[in-house]
Amino acid sequence: MLGILTTASETVTFPLADFFRSANEWNKQVHTWIMQRSADWKFDDSNQTNFAEATTTLVAGQQDYQLPSTAQKIDKVEVLDKNGNYQVVYPITREQIKEQGYSVSEFYKTNGLPIYYLLDGRSILLFPAPASADVTVAAGLKLYFNRDVLAFATTDTSTQPGFNLNFHRIISVGSALDFANSRQMINAVQLLNIKLNGLKSDLQEFYATRHSNITPEIRIMRESTI
Repeated sequence: MLGILTTASETVTFPLADFFRSANEWNKQVHTWIMQRSADWKFDDSNQTNFAEATTTLVAGQQDYQLPSTAQKIDKVEVLDKNGNYQVVYPITREQIKEQGYSVSEFYKTNGLPIYYLLDGRSILLFPAPASADVTVAAGLKLYFNRDVLAFATTDTSTQPGFNLNFHRIISVGSALDFANSRQMINAVQLLNIKLNGLKSDLQEFYATRHSNITPEIRIMRESTI
């Protein structure tokens, strides 16, 4: 694409470490683009070997729990009740708590079965804090989330990007663009930007519509005025 790297083994002009750094940045950028458009079918890097969910032990009276370090977006939260059944915990904001006439510290002060959760930095706050009589503590808090992509290592020889094969060229086009920008190759930058924008558009359209079995519907929403 640049007319410079003539062989697959040529790593002097664009050192391998620099290329992998660039490739990893574009891999993360693709993940961001997908998350911006992906709706009902959640995206996850296909190189991951487990599900994007985690459990932790509940502690009676403890409200604050640390989020997984790789979590980018929380999809759903559940707690295990005293009968061993997971119950949905609903998101709430500080503004919504205030609208109900409470401060955060006074909201659901009595321990029980958590009903709401509040995200604060890298923590999740449960309201009310769990009571041992109302929850099962082992694996009592369960999170479903979007997470980071897996980074390429310089020792990888066959690893493919963890998104749809049709768009893998975004990695090489993006890395070529980084190189062209660093060398002020104006013509190449313009052409690569055009190529990259087309790939981005096709990628986001694909991920926005890939679950065609669900038909969008217009529904009447009724809100309580109480």
